Amino acid sequence: MMRILFFLIFLNILNGQNKPLSFFEQNTLNELSYDSIVKTESISKFLETNDYMFIENGKNYFHILLRNGFLTGPFDDNEFVYKNYSSPAPREINIELQALIPAKIGSETYLLYPGGGMLFKFTERSGAIKRIDRSFAHRNQYSGYFFSHNKNLYMLGGYGFWETKSLLTRFNFSSGEWDFVACKGQAPEGIDRGAFLIKNHKLYAAGFVSRNSNNQKENREDNLYVLNLPSSTDEDISSDSYKWEKKGVLNPLLLDAKMTPLNKDWIHNDNLLVNIFDDPNLYLINPTENIIQTIPNDLLIYKSGGKSIMTSNKIISTVRNSATGRKSLAFFDIKGIENYPNITEEYLYRNVADFYYYLIFGAILFFSIIIFLWFFFINSNKTYILVKDEIIHVKGVLKLSKIERHLIALFAHKKLLSNSKIMSLFNEKSKTKDYAVKRKNKTTSNLNKRFLNLFDISLFSIEKSKKDSRQTNYVLNKKINFKEV
Repeated sequence: MMRILFFLIFLNILNGQNKPLSFFEQNTLNELSYDSIVKTESISKFLETNDYMFIENGKNYFHILLRNGFLTGPFDDNEFVYKNYSSPAPREINIELQALIPAKIGSETYLLYPGGGMLFKFTERSGAIKRIDRSFAHRNQYSGYFFSHNKNLYMLGGYGFWETKSLLTRFNFSSGEWDFVACKGQAPEGIDRGAFLIKNHKLYAAGFVSRNSNNQKENREDNLYVLNLPSSTDEDISSDSYKWEKKGVLNPLLLDAKMTPLNKDWIHNDNLLVNIFDDPNLYLINPTENIIQTIPNDLLIYKSGGKSIMTSNKIISTVRNSATGRKSLAFFDIKGIENYPNITEEYLYRNVADFYYYLIFGAILFFSIIIFLWFFFINSNKTYILVKDEIIHVKGVLKLSKIERHLIALFAHKKLLSNSKIMSLFNEKSKTKDYAVKRKNKTTSNLNKRFLNLFDISLFSIEKSKKDSRQTNYVLNKKINFKEV
């Protein structure tokens, strides 16, 4: 309670107010006209419309901007401190507060009017929202990305006047105007919505769409883009540092996700934590390592609604009670989420190098298969299997007599057989030699013809012996290889 008292006294001094503080729970927003304490469970009455905005401040508490003042908390006992603005909010804020786009530089929060142009600043110390630009409502960059980098404010892309843009503008704090920043490299055709992360002076952009100016048809961008940003605070807008690079095609996990304003993302440990509408999983994206992690959880963040922020490993959002229809604050603790069980890890994108790698690998694999099949076909075409009384080949099966089977068995062990070796198969003690010769010639000739008719190749040829011209040899065809089973 002492911390709350100190904080209230500190705010009172800053605002030059000497009146004592009142502590009570407010019943309606209109009753909040001076410093007061509001219980967390009573915050719901301020959330019935979208005329509020969550603002992070890099500490253990956050702000809820309202029309006439702001809440800060939660402190001890889940209490918020309400403060009136030290001066009325600019009348140019003629929209719901949640429609404004926030970006932070240090402890100060900048609020951009939808479509770009008008810029406001909320300062915690002064407790006021002030307009700081000398521009006008551009209405040219709706759903663009408003961000800060190196103490500068930028607006990227957006939709307006029937087309999407990929232009980059930077706010000039001296003139109060927005300056065009010329970018080099391969820029996207247009950037409407999407998810963004700034890391190591690089802006990563993914999941956005562009629109055809002729028919307004949305074209979803499949690739991850990177915009290099200056590493120096005072680098000129004409610098060559602003350069686009097309990294590669995104993982189907992201490409297949439904695009809706209910998708949410936050910066968590310098990486992008994404929650896709109606999907209980969280996705942690690390573009520098080309990794996307799928994190199963039971936090039920996907059931929350409206805009949200992250502070001290907690996501602050709103949930609606299905029975009463009332909104209330919701706190989702994501501390240690990287260590949750059953986390799966995949690539974030396939870059050009990966494409050529897989192309080369695929070509090598393709030709390897061709060569393998060629060798397989050659070998299978030469190989004839001798099983019992059959010759088996890819072209068919040849039945063998008993003596033909013995002849093929001899060829299976030796490709050159002498005439005397073959005659030994036909010699019979009760028969003459002439009978054996005729029987041999008939059998071998018949077998050779049958083999040729079925397999389109001669089984053997008859050649004179090189050692003795009076002798003949039966030579197995070089294209035939017998295997006996």
